[in-house]
Amino acid sequence: MTRRVLDLFLWVGAGLGVLSLLAAAAVAILGIVPLVFTSGSMAPEMPTGSLGIARSVSADELKIGDVVSVDRSDGARVTHRIVAIHPVQDDKVALTLKGDANESVDKERYTVDSADRVLFAIPWAGHVLSALASPVTVFLGGMLVAGVLVYVVLGRRSGTSRGRRRASTGTASLVAATAVASILVQPSLAAFSDQATVTTSGFVTHRVAQPTGVQCSSNLLQITLTTPASDPRYTYWAQAYNSSNTAISIEKHLIGTGTSRSVTFNGGSADFPGVALLLNVQYQFRIHSRLRDTTWRSDTYQVQPFSMTKIVTVDAFNCGAANPPPTIGFTMPINGMTGTTAGSPSMQDQVNSICENGAYGGGYSAACGTVADGGSITDVKYILQRAGGTLGTRCWNGGSLWVTNCSFRTADTTTDKKRWSVPRLTAITYPYLSDGVFTLTIRATDNSGNVTESSIKYTVTY
Repeated sequence: MTRRVLDLFLWVGAGLGVLSLLAAAAVAILGIVPLVFTSGSMAPEMPTGSLGIARSVSADELKIGDVVSVDRSDGARVTHRIVAIHPVQDDKVALTLKGDANESVDKERYTVDSADRVLFAIPWAGHVLSALASPVTVFLGGMLVAGVLVYVVLGRRSGTSRGRRRASTGTASLVAATAVASILVQPSLAAFSDQATVTTSGFVTHRVAQPTGVQCSSNLLQITLTTPASDPRYTYWAQAYNSSNTAISIEKHLIGTGTSRSVTFNGGSADFPGVALLLNVQYQFRIHSRLRDTTWRSDTYQVQPFSMTKIVTVDAFNCGAANPPPTIGFTMPINGMTGTTAGSPSMQDQVNSICENGAYGGGYSAACGTVADGGSITDVKYILQRAGGTLGTRCWNGGSLWVTNCSFRTADTTTDKKRWSVPRLTAITYPYLSDGVFTLTIRATDNSGNVTESSIKYTVTY
């Protein structure tokens, strides 16, 4: 009975030895790299304990969506999915990676000329491979080898050469299996941002609290976030998101001394890799707390809305909700209408009946309308152009003449600038004495720097 049990161990050892030697050959010849997932950041596709089979490929073969294994700056190996690829120089690229189970991308960007791309993964198989390479397995293997040696000695004394051959083969196989497994296995970590409660070595639980507040300031293409340093155990991190809850910036560390921590994001830079921030679109920063020297962070966060606006002609950050651009309305004339120079009523009569008497600012008017905006209006300008007739294309100068200079001119407005009118000098000087096709363009600017231009066309006949 004892001999049968020992024979079974020997056959198992021989099988493991053969498999290990085949795996070693695959690594050497095909460049296959076995990876054991030691965290759950790639769950559910690749849970903790999975065995991943990877193969080294050059940077130009990588594509978004690939799962790759790279070395972190601290030497640890990370296996995450590619979410962005940024050309660097020569044959190198910078990879932005993210674990499938993580809310945000890795804070580190990995510059590589090649990477181990995961071909497939086998759940739980990594536990077996890790066990073969563990100190306990090595110790037990040593004990088993010692037992086999005793069996060999006893077999020699009893003359059982067949037992000695089996023992020798099994011993070699077990040693090969253990040695090869210890060489092959490569544990792969990840910056796993689990939202669970932290358990310390003293078995004391602690839930990471969110930052207690956030302040925002902006200066053109820079936006700065500041949060109180309310707990010395925490560090604070910020990242930008769009309305689809997709991260659009790298995650940055708020730093400083004293009672607050701050960070500045720069627009049009590596802080927003591959992202074009759109004007008047709502975005938000999320500010998390993180337990110092760990990846554990708060499961809630402070939110700071922000947007991009235009100051004169320059795009700029704006703290707070996006302010949509002004909306321009045309009261009289209206788009597509036709009037006459001297009919009853004429085009000017129709304008006078609505736009005069200061209701739209100023005195005598050639056209009038409105501006709507969530903030305040800072400027309204116009171009009134006439095409056709004996003079050709000309523009109204706001007084009594058609001129060749067709630049924007300042419109008359009410105090709040929410109503505007195109001026004319006197009761008998107005632009509709001549026929033609008229184009009226209004440009309005609000206090966020948003600019809107809108045009209508109408016709005057004799």
